[in-house]
Amino acid sequence: MLKLQLNKSTKKLCQRFDVVQKNKIKKD
Repeated sequence: MLKLQLNKSTKKLCQRFDVVQKNKIKKD
């Protein structure tokens, strides 16, 4: 159960990081 929650938050973090990276690329 705890592992699943951790997985979800990790995925969310990864998605957020992905968005940030894409935004950086757009700005450049």
